[in-house]
Amino acid sequence: KYNITSEDLKCTQPKTKKKRNFVNEKEKNDTYWQKRQKNNLAAKRSRESKRARDNKIVDTANLLEKENSSLKEQIFRVRSQVLDVREQLQQLTAIYGTPAFLGDF
Repeated sequence: KYNITSEDLKCTQPKTKKKRNFVNEKEKNDTYWQKRQKNNLAAKRSRESKRARDNKIVDTANLLEKENSSLKEQIFRVRSQVLDVREQLQQLTAIYGTPAFLGDF
């Protein structure tokens, strides 16, 4: 019914950051800038993916909360109906006696 995977619910351990190595201005050649650009795009994709995953979890949680509320209301209505039927059965039993198929009600 819902498209939730175990990956969506998995808690990830915080990653420890490794020490940053700064690059001297002399070493910032074309290869360096290509790597930086590639890394920046990868970081952007990663952040967008995380944001989408988080939004999906929030949407699913909201949907499940609404469904839970609806089910609680349904339980309340059914319990109320059961009490009404029991009350009617007791009234009818008082008037007509216990039906044979009920035994000792």
